[in-house]
Amino acid sequence: MNKKLRLLALVVMSMFIFIGKVNAEEYSIDVSIGKNATGDNINPPLTMTLNGNLDSSKIYYVKLVNSGDAKPSITSVSSAEDSSTDITRIKAVNKDTKEININADWYMLNGYDNAYVVECAGTNSCSVVNDTPIKIEKPKLPSYTNRYKIIFVAKNLQAYSCFPDGHPFGTNGSHKKIIKLGKITDSNVIRKMAKSESDAVSSLMNYAKSADGETFEISDTKLSVDTSKVVVDANAYYYVYTTYENSDGMYRDLSDVTIAQGYMNNGNALLTTDVKYNISDDSKSSVVTYGDYDVVKNPQTSDMKTIIITVVLLIGGIFVILGRKKLKKISK
Repeated sequence: MNKKLRLLALVVMSMFIFIGKVNAEEYSIDVSIGKNATGDNINPPLTMTLNGNLDSSKIYYVKLVNSGDAKPSITSVSSAEDSSTDITRIKAVNKDTKEININADWYMLNGYDNAYVVECAGTNSCSVVNDTPIKIEKPKLPSYTNRYKIIFVAKNLQAYSCFPDGHPFGTNGSHKKIIKLGKITDSNVIRKMAKSESDAVSSLMNYAKSADGETFEISDTKLSVDTSKVVVDANAYYYVYTTYENSDGMYRDLSDVTIAQGYMNNGNALLTTDVKYNISDDSKSSVVTYGDYDVVKNPQTSDMKTIIITVVLLIGGIFVILGRKKLKKISK
């Protein structure tokens, strides 16, 4: 009888251990990028949510780690914090909404895409509940030409990030944003952009990275730069190359490129991103509308073919008329 009771006790204990183990592993993390109230996608909010059963009597945190990092040993809230870098701190979980108090800057980082759940009965009574890390998928970056909103106001360029960002991990300051502005002298790049060819944006990006131009380095808390030293020609095309500091690979590739055009306003040559392409191969070419851009129709090619065909038809008609007259004379 005693053996049966002991066996039953062991079975019950192992069931509790098994259930506890399953519950510990049943956590997952969702990440989403929201919309601003204005709908302009500038600095959209980032939300990270912990899914799983949370004990209402306990406090929960999330510890972010790199892939391959060992399981951390956390026994207290203070032991998990490091004042030197924000990234090493554990992130509090709101038990009502299950949202993780994550800085939006996490989205900009390379790595830190794994997490451990920390459960605390008090500030000095904590433990990591999952043995294997939770994989967190970062949302994709916006496509090229959509990562920054570029606005020209008179001689100033304003660059707004169209992805979540915030104060960087590891520093008390802000990110360094690098902007390069220059004239596009390669007509093939312009033509590709005008025709929306499949490699148009990549060609513009490669050109912008290597071309000469004026470079401005500002903090991301400063949104505007004075571009008055850039000489602008009306109707010429310009590139705007924008990126964040990489910090030796700490950040994802946040570079982007935009095309702009010069125009005259009250005697001043200014820039705009409202580009109206006007492609012309020679002064005698006629311009026809092709979708949203202009394409040359050269009179020495397509128009000349039309002229030649017309002349051939006229000559052929004359021969037909003369031939009929001869046949009439013969028949008489």
